[in-house]
Amino acid sequence: MFQEKVRQLRLEHDMSQEDLADILGVTRQSISKYENGTAEPSYDKLAILVDYFNVSYDDLLVKDTMVTSEEIVSVREENKPLTKKKEVKESTIEVISLLDDEAESNFVDFVVTEKPAYFELDHKPNAVLQGVPAKTGGIFKPRNVDLAWYKKTEDAYRERDAAKQALEDKKKMYLLEYYVPVKKHGFFSVQIAEEE
Repeated sequence: MFQEKVRQLRLEHDMSQEDLADILGVTRQSISKYENGTAEPSYDKLAILVDYFNVSYDDLLVKDTMVTSEEIVSVREENKPLTKKKEVKESTIEVISLLDDEAESNFVDFVVTEKPAYFELDHKPNAVLQGVPAKTGGIFKPRNVDLAWYKKTEDAYRERDAAKQALEDKKKMYLLEYYVPVKKHGFFSVQIAEEE
């Protein structure tokens, strides 16, 4: 819930309600109302929160499995300093996305998403391989990165298994090899690119 997330972000940054009120240009009472769920900020105030805390709108507004405000309060009541969780160093491997050249390239795991279709078409790929980025140490999980499309789902699973094995073998980089080249088709679709 928004009220828990804004409170958690404020406490993680060791800010008082007054500090956050100054940043948003509102009263301390407004921050109190945001945090107890009796009021919500306007869109321009949300934009300031997103920019200041370097989070997305989804991070602020969509329910997830973050620590609850009750857990934060109990930590404060025990007089323990509230600190961010230490980043766990996970083994990563570099894989360059063939679909987004500006995407994250270091991953801790790989998943296959099958494209739901009522029937197979020769010009449509059937699965996409996604990389799971390393955790950043913050409270919000990064989104998976689309790496490549596959004509056959078994090729996607073979690629996933090969990438996982390379990660397990502590290789620094894995080159995709079972994918099919694609091109955009409309706004939300792709199709297999014809070989020239």
